[in-house]
Amino acid sequence: MEFPRYQWHSTAPARDSATGLRERVIRCRGLAGERNAQLFATPQPPLALMHDPGSLHGADNVARVLDRWITQGKRIAVYGDYDADGICATAILIRLFRELKVQPSPIAYIPHRVIEGYGLHNEALDDLRARDIEAVITVDCGGSSIEEALHAQELGIELAITDHHRLRYDGDGNVQLPQCQAIAHPELGDTPFRPICAAMVALKVAKRLIRIRTGDQPPQVLRQWIVNEAIPLAAVATIADVMPMIDENRIVVGSGLAVLKNTTVLGLRCLIPSAALASPIMDASVIGFQIAPRLNAAGRLEHATQALDLLLNENPAECKNMAAKLDELNEKRKQNAKDMVDVARAKAIAASLNAEDRCAIVMADKSWNPGILGLAAGRLSEEFTRPVMLFGASDSGWKGSGRAPVGFDLHECLTNCAKFFTNFGGHAAAAGGSMNFDQFEAFAPRFESAAKMQMRDGVQKPALEIDAELSYGNVKDKKTIPIIQSLGPFGQGFADPNILMRGFQVLRTDILAGTGLKLLVQDDTGAKGELIFWHNAQYRNLFTPGRRFDAVGCPKPSSNPRFPPSIHVKDVRFHDNSTTA
Repeated sequence: MEFPRYQWHSTAPARDSATGLRERVIRCRGLAGERNAQLFATPQPPLALMHDPGSLHGADNVARVLDRWITQGKRIAVYGDYDADGICATAILIRLFRELKVQPSPIAYIPHRVIEGYGLHNEALDDLRARDIEAVITVDCGGSSIEEALHAQELGIELAITDHHRLRYDGDGNVQLPQCQAIAHPELGDTPFRPICAAMVALKVAKRLIRIRTGDQPPQVLRQWIVNEAIPLAAVATIADVMPMIDENRIVVGSGLAVLKNTTVLGLRCLIPSAALASPIMDASVIGFQIAPRLNAAGRLEHATQALDLLLNENPAECKNMAAKLDELNEKRKQNAKDMVDVARAKAIAASLNAEDRCAIVMADKSWNPGILGLAAGRLSEEFTRPVMLFGASDSGWKGSGRAPVGFDLHECLTNCAKFFTNFGGHAAAAGGSMNFDQFEAFAPRFESAAKMQMRDGVQKPALEIDAELSYGNVKDKKTIPIIQSLGPFGQGFADPNILMRGFQVLRTDILAGTGLKLLVQDDTGAKGELIFWHNAQYRNLFTPGRRFDAVGCPKPSSNPRFPPSIHVKDVRFHDNSTTA
């Protein structure tokens, strides 16, 4: 591993304080204009700035179909997905149907991550029809399920689709949509803001359905339901599915965080750590590192219905026990993921897949749990700055999951390898699929070739834009944290400010929570303190006492108000020339 991992770019002058940091970050990230001025005036932009839900292509049509099904008394199933986004989207619609007192009560169906895999499946539709289901609405899947939609038609099941994943196109670039009653998808039409998660799509459909059934002035109870239940669920999903933290994603997350402690979704409240409950400020990291992983852990290790059941339960004692179970699964998931990363890293290095003349890492191991492949692929992709596809075994063949660095289109790469898969799907940064066991040996070199087609200049270090250069003392100053917090919420597409700090010297190192590296340092002025370098414990040997380096990072408040803020490091640059581990 070579440091720095990124190519540092900076036009930021060294400053004596964080004054002006806020304005500089917004300007340098291209977020000018009146709408962005309103969006970034506060960490909780007003909900009135959200786009009309009817501007999402197909939202009105899907809502009208739902209204008809409800009026006709059809037996409805919400068909979701096993990740946090799909679980939250499913919960939004099921909880709305409860509020609307829909009869017969709609049911939820979440496929098993390993046994069934992602998406709409004919076998699942058969099962639902056998249970007298007459109508199915999908969330977080179905947009490319052309054959499955025909099967639903043959079964006599009416189908409506809400999704946000890549759609299918023919050789001429024409979109190929499933035959169904209606489809809501941000990739279609003139949708004003496209990069939204499935739960946001469900939220917009829910808003339109409420208007259709209650008029332009919905009852107060339904308006409160949107604010106290649907928006917190959509906020969790937006962060969990790594949507860009701009435009209306910022609005929903800001509003969701503001009510999260008091949401009427009892299961969500039970997932908030006690330290975060005591903190006056709830930030996006609570969702990203606490709530979302616990929701995802159920599907990764057992069945995602455990997470959905928690979000639908109204019994405090049961919710507490269910949340404790997810916490146990998450701890097991963290250890399993660490073990898989360690093994996969060693295998990649032994096979020279991290060499400069290679553009991708593709590996399969029948001992790997398919439920945590994506986590391991993400760690390795970040570490080796190239796309990574990992495969584990299921009863029907290989199950694969991949991650890719910014600028690489993983879904396009898989599309170029489509003949090897029985099914695949996803996004530019994250995708996965299934294939028969005998296909992997031919797939691996084809994937490498497809990656090279995109990465014509070979593996390049991604750019890291420096927002400011401050002394270590200025970064630790208690006046700096509020300035940075005023820019939040942070996430994909709008990350924490990248602050360059120069002249550190290593005093001592320690391992934090198994994978983190804690550095006790001092700078040229003699100021001492700690830096946290998550997921870099394996490089502890590089930080020998006395070694000097510069760092890019950002201070973050502790979830416990009794402790000072910690500085989280994104990258380092050593003053000497020895940078490879």
